[in-house]
Amino acid sequence: MNRAQFATFLDRALEVQEPLAISNVSALTDDGHILEVEFNRPYTEDVDSSDVRIQETDSGQRVGVQDIQLSSDRQSAEITLYDNTSEDAEPEIERLTNYDLQIGDLETTFARPEYVDSDDGAYVSEVDADEREIEVLGKTLEVPEDMDFNFQEALGQELRVWYDGDDIVQNFEFQSDVVLDAVEVDGDEITAVGEDQNYDLAEDAEFIFNYGSDDEEVESGAEDIEDALDGNEYDYAKVILNDDGDVERVYAYTLNPEDSILVEEIDGNYIVDRNGDELDLEDYVIVKDGKEISIDDIEENDFVLFNSDAHGDGYAVVYNNTVSGNIDGVFQDSFDLDGENYDYIDGAQYLNEDNEKEPLDVDGAEKLEESGEEVTAYFNHEGEVILVAGTEGLVSSQFAPSYTVDSITAYKDNLDNDRLEIDVVNQDGDNELYDVSLDSLDEFFVQRNGEELEYEDGDDLPESISEDFEIDGFEIRDENGDEITDNNDFPTQNFTIYALSDNGDAPVEVVNIADEGKIVGLSTDDDGNLQGLEFYETTTTDQDIEYDDDYVDGKRLSDSAYVIGVDDELNGGYPDAEDVTIQTWDEIQDEGTDLDGSDVYYDEDDNVTHIYTEDFEAGDTSDHIALLTNVDVNTDNEIVRLEALVDGEKQTFDVDDLDNDYEEGEIVKLVVNENSDEVSEISSVDGTVIQDTVVDVDVSDRTVTLENEGEIELDANGEVYDASDEDSDDYSAESLRAIDEDDFVRVSLVESSSRFADVIAITNENNVNYSLNQDDADETLDQDYDSLSVNGDSTSLDLNNQTVGTLDVNGNDATISNGTVNNLNVSEDVDNLTLNDVSDGNGSEHTFNGGGSDSVELDADTDLSGDVTVAGNAVSFKGEGSLSGNVSIDTDSEVAFENDISNATVVIENENADVSVKAGVDVQIAQGVDRSNITVTEDGEDVDPEDLPEEGSDEETNSSEVTVDSVADLENNVSEVKLTFSEDLTVNQDTDEFTITDSEDNSISVTAGTYDDATEGEFKFANASSTVSVYVYGYNESGDDNPLTINFADNNYFEDTSNLEDTSVSVNVYTGEEVE
Repeated sequence: MNRAQFATFLDRALEVQEPLAISNVSALTDDGHILEVEFNRPYTEDVDSSDVRIQETDSGQRVGVQDIQLSSDRQSAEITLYDNTSEDAEPEIERLTNYDLQIGDLETTFARPEYVDSDDGAYVSEVDADEREIEVLGKTLEVPEDMDFNFQEALGQELRVWYDGDDIVQNFEFQSDVVLDAVEVDGDEITAVGEDQNYDLAEDAEFIFNYGSDDEEVESGAEDIEDALDGNEYDYAKVILNDDGDVERVYAYTLNPEDSILVEEIDGNYIVDRNGDELDLEDYVIVKDGKEISIDDIEENDFVLFNSDAHGDGYAVVYNNTVSGNIDGVFQDSFDLDGENYDYIDGAQYLNEDNEKEPLDVDGAEKLEESGEEVTAYFNHEGEVILVAGTEGLVSSQFAPSYTVDSITAYKDNLDNDRLEIDVVNQDGDNELYDVSLDSLDEFFVQRNGEELEYEDGDDLPESISEDFEIDGFEIRDENGDEITDNNDFPTQNFTIYALSDNGDAPVEVVNIADEGKIVGLSTDDDGNLQGLEFYETTTTDQDIEYDDDYVDGKRLSDSAYVIGVDDELNGGYPDAEDVTIQTWDEIQDEGTDLDGSDVYYDEDDNVTHIYTEDFEAGDTSDHIALLTNVDVNTDNEIVRLEALVDGEKQTFDVDDLDNDYEEGEIVKLVVNENSDEVSEISSVDGTVIQDTVVDVDVSDRTVTLENEGEIELDANGEVYDASDEDSDDYSAESLRAIDEDDFVRVSLVESSSRFADVIAITNENNVNYSLNQDDADETLDQDYDSLSVNGDSTSLDLNNQTVGTLDVNGNDATISNGTVNNLNVSEDVDNLTLNDVSDGNGSEHTFNGGGSDSVELDADTDLSGDVTVAGNAVSFKGEGSLSGNVSIDTDSEVAFENDISNATVVIENENADVSVKAGVDVQIAQGVDRSNITVTEDGEDVDPEDLPEEGSDEETNSSEVTVDSVADLENNVSEVKLTFSEDLTVNQDTDEFTITDSEDNSISVTAGTYDDATEGEFKFANASSTVSVYVYGYNESGDDNPLTINFADNNYFEDTSNLEDTSVSVNVYTGEEVE
């Protein structure tokens, strides 16, 4: 028995068979009368219909089983139920209904998912990728996290979708064909410009322009689209086709050429153009090939077109349609590139030698042609060139930088093949070990004396070495270039790689590898397999480089040059992986770091490509008290840039990816690198900040006197800022004279016990935000707050009879006391909240996404009269306090009310709600909600949800509701206005008159008649059911004010009017002209 056989034998011997179970139940027919049952392993017993039992879980109603057949492999069974074939028969197995299934000793409970498709008109009308929700046929469906679903791909598409009773998508299948192109509306057709294809508009087609923007336009119906949009062209569109190949809907966008980025760098939420422009994509919808992607999916040299208004916060399209070559003809209106001719268009640009964008016109094309360099043209969806950029230097960018942390070892495997073992740290700081066959490496690059030499299998040697030598593989020789004839000389850490020829030419040295640390470029395929190596030979050594240098030893420093830093003096050895960092030069500049004793590598154009250093000299730092005016964060919620009032002026700083614990309007301390102006640290100064009302200002003494804190003197280097505007962009530096009596100010003291201030900020007392972030904090308010966040655990907040507009509770075990909260929001994961003597105001709304199953404690003096929504995790309300407004239950977690809610109305909106209340509480079910899975208990006793009233069932309809159905011309000088009255207004007819009676028996009697017997200045009424036709005679819009008001409460045209509610309708009537 060999090793593999023994391992198999051992596995089988140790195998423990899992218990037989039903793994899945699904319906094979639309009415569910044939079911497929799957088992986790073969069902070995015999079975017939008498062994099968199916019943509805709640009612216990049995379903008749006609037959059961096991599959040949006994892994599944097909159950046939007795089929009711009458025309209106209900399905044998209803959707979204739980059934118990028993086969022999096996039991399970299953439910068929709901299902809709394009035959039902199902398409994705709205998407929310953040909440993972889609809207189909007016219903919001949740898409599970583990489901591969692209929301922008889905938008607008028809689909088949299966979802469960919690409206969670179980499965889906798109049913639409999608075209992504520039489009033109051509009569009753849509032309896809790029593919030059026409598509008919479906009769009920919809055309949406700049979706979600302020200038969004929507046209519905083929005729309206043709009338409104014929001849219009759009830069980019998503065109959705129905089963007939006709256009069902179009999402079209403006993507101007000027609004584009050729990505050189991705910096947090920002993409940076080669010309230095940057675009913050944090809130953008980003798509590529019609699918939504993240910022992390964008790569260097991607071309991004954007619309800053679409989709609410911006829409960006990654579109990499390019052509590379030389410009070989320039004309007045066009130019030739790589044998094709392209027109100049408005807004097109090119990058000059300084990476600045200039107009792409005849002058620009001539300059590009004269340079003789290969260029790359970037196209829009119309096939027009909108950007031209040089491609020089892009070839070697495929080699990602790394540094060796152990010897590069050459050895022979047991088949006598040459192999290399390479242990490196890559640019991401990861330690990677590659063990590769020399034959699997297709190419080697060597940067030597400013020249980059390429050795690729199957290509000729570099011209500077030989003009007639085709490479046919590589081999390993010793450090002197001699063949290694004795395999005992392997493994070796000092060797040479040689290129071989297939025509007998002597091998040619590629690179000599010594046993010492070195920079290595790695080229890998999409699966991470090593395909090529690049080696760099030092060209300039022992260079001192300052962070703001543009050149070193006459060689140009570019932002993209790599800096390999080793935090150790190696003396020819190897560093630990954690001691190696690889950055770009622009990152070094941002840090304000100088490099001493560095080795410099450069290419044939004297551009520095790599720098190696063991000596970093970080720049000095300085402290500044600042008022934040803007904070930009990345997807990790780290601050990457901020704007602040500092030293009397508004300044912008890059930030070293610091935690985002701060917001606009807050006074903070910034630690700034004096070389790079990058913020390396932000800290709160809450302990030295006071807030108070000004009672006196003395400019000559530089003092302000505060109502509670007394006299404060502005330090000689102190600043005054006006932060009273709601928009932080309008905060400004001011003089002490700008402070008036009764101003409310926030003051940063130089120390907590000092009377000297380094910043005085004038704030709007009614628009103050505050965050309580510390654990175990005990705070007392001394003013009202527009918004306040409690983020720390075990906090105690005394409102001190103040009012908080919106209070967000994100920490556990919080106690809120003694004040007014108009909008209380409790986060999902919060456990335990106590409200002592807390009230709210008119129109208040409160949301409990959490609070803990063990309690939200309301003491006897707490009464929340505003509307309450309970959603998310389990919540239990306890204590002597009360809720007296409307309470909405929108969660399937347990919700318990042990406190007084006798004056509240509880409305259940979730189909799986579990609610317990005291007896006598008004509990209702929202309209349209399935009651079958709802659980309600009163004082511990179950309540049948079928006995609960429907929401609004006892409400009276407004007795005076009147709506206008239509206005039409009958003939010249007569218009007909059709009015519909609410259901509590009835129209009764007798011989001579109509009586309109409301629910309080108030009535109006008007003369019956038709329009042709009306006289000028009066109405005649004719009725049909609850619709009344008003005939207006002699009304001329050119001579009378429009619209005409028909008032049912006043004596307008009516005699003996009863005292109805003040009700009127306004209509535009027209005579002698077409009515719109």
